[in-house]
Amino acid sequence: MWGNVALAQSPIITQTYTDRCTGETFAFSVPSNGQTVVIFYNKSRVFTANDFTNGVLRAWLEETYTWWRNLSPCSAAQTTTTVAQQTAQQAASSAASAATNIPTPPPPPPAPAPTPASSSGSSSSSSSSSSSSSSSSSSSSQEKSGGETEKSGGSTEEKSGGSEESSSSEESSNESESSDSEESSSEEQKEEKKEEKKDDKKKTTTPPIVVANVASIQGLDGKWASALSLGVSKSSLLGDKSYGVNSMIWSNMKQFLVVGNYSKTHIVKGEVDMISSTTIGAAKMYSTYLFSMGHSKVFPGRDGSVFGFNFANNMMSIELSPIKRELSGSFNTVFFYTKPFNFTRLSIAPLAALASNLVTYNFSTRTMNMPHSHILLTGNNFNYAITQRFVANLGIMATSSLSNEFPTTYAVTIGSRFQF
Repeated sequence: MWGNVALAQSPIITQTYTDRCTGETFAFSVPSNGQTVVIFYNKSRVFTANDFTNGVLRAWLEETYTWWRNLSPCSAAQTTTTVAQQTAQQAASSAASAATNIPTPPPPPPAPAPTPASSSGSSSSSSSSSSSSSSSSSSSSQEKSGGETEKSGGSTEEKSGGSEESSSSEESSNESESSDSEESSSEEQKEEKKEEKKDDKKKTTTPPIVVANVASIQGLDGKWASALSLGVSKSSLLGDKSYGVNSMIWSNMKQFLVVGNYSKTHIVKGEVDMISSTTIGAAKMYSTYLFSMGHSKVFPGRDGSVFGFNFANNMMSIELSPIKRELSGSFNTVFFYTKPFNFTRLSIAPLAALASNLVTYNFSTRTMNMPHSHILLTGNNFNYAITQRFVANLGIMATSSLSNEFPTTYAVTIGSRFQF
């Protein structure tokens, strides 16, 4: 917080200050012989003109800002809370959908039909008998026509020569036609194979699923903000692998969040045994930057419930002044439990999650801290299937600090899920 006091010749004293997080500048004033009420980050106090000039007001502003800094949109608590909310919601929703849609193994290929040996033997015997009969008939005809050929002499030779030339030309034309037909058929087969390969590549993944939500999120400072959430995901044809990208954009265009994920479903004896997922995310909260890498394990229960946990390493950069930033790293965990209740078109999935900040290391001061900060997240998701491919959803979530570091906040999400 930066501020100054303006003493003018007029009987008005003005105090200005600039928020380090949002960059907003505020001003308030007091009569030179009077007093005024100063409201600063949900706190208020009465100050006189002497408090403006002797530093009492400035000391109170610094004290209040130190308290508010832990609740501001740029604070580590706000960024960690936002990431924990998204991690719990995405992990629970993906786990519930994977548990309800159990991948089915591909059917075994059909066995080749055996070739009958008797038919080949009968065909060979019939062909040999027909060839022998044809040879005998040809020999007898040659014996009968022996004298006639001798009498005919040269004329027979000329006729036979002409017939041989015509037969050879016919054979060559037949061979060329057969070769052309073989080449065309081979080209057609190659084109068909290429098309089959393209179709196989298309069939290796299912159509993409698009999720769009509009959220109203309450910050730790008590202020509400609206955000747009967009997500795209695809899975393999068997449903055992999936990957996707989810993003959030706040209406102030100063807060952004992007998370990419890849999950693998492990199947044992035709049942889902475990779902492992890896996520990489980045966030920008005003002047605070965050990079996160996490891995989660999800275990579906036999009664339809889903339990899981997530381990994440976060790197955070917080602006202390225009020329100084603080770099820190933390190790966080999220444990969550949900149990969907499915009806004809409606699905209700209550959710409970516990997010903990176990270890924090400050690279600027080279100090390690174990805050053991715990956040409890409770909520409920309502999904209504309008059609087979289009689903509308409503989500409500409450976030509370178990160590009373900040007041309870709420978030409401309204959106839809569509599969092409």
